[in-house]
Amino acid sequence: MPAPPPGRRAAYLRSLVAHYYGNEVRVLFVICAVLLFVLTPIFGNILPGTIYFIPLSSAILLLLAALTNPKVKWVIAIDCIAAGAFLVFVEVAALRLYTSGSFSAFVAREVIGLMFMLALYFSLKTAYSMRFHRIGKTAHPNEFDTE
Repeated sequence: MPAPPPGRRAAYLRSLVAHYYGNEVRVLFVICAVLLFVLTPIFGNILPGTIYFIPLSSAILLLLAALTNPKVKWVIAIDCIAAGAFLVFVEVAALRLYTSGSFSAFVAREVIGLMFMLALYFSLKTAYSMRFHRIGKTAHPNEFDTE
C-alpha cells in the first residue's frame, strides 16, 4: 500500500473505506473523554452524578473508540446508542445547570454536547451505510438514472 500524502492521512484512509465515518466517531469520543477528565477539576460539577460517573463514562467512550472498526456492525450500533445517550445527558445537564454555574462551564458543556451530536451524526451515517451494504463501495456515475 502506498504511503499517504503528507498532511492528508485522514482523507487518504477515508478514501480507502468509502461511506465509513468511524474514524471521526473515534476521534470525537476520545476528545470528549479527555475534555471530561480535564474540565471536571476546573469547573467542579461539569456533569451531575457521583464521583465515579466521569471516569466510568470516559472509560466507556475510550472502549468504544478502541473497538470501532468497519467490520463489526454491533459496535457501530452501540456507538449510535452511546452518542445519543451522552448527547441527551450532557445537553440536559447544560440546560439544568445553566443558572447555577458559570457561563464558561455552560459553554464547556455545550461544546461537549456538540461533539456528541457530531458523533451521533457520523455513527448514524456509518450505520445506515452498513445496513445497506455501502461500506467500501464508491458511487458510480449515472447510478440513479432510470434510462
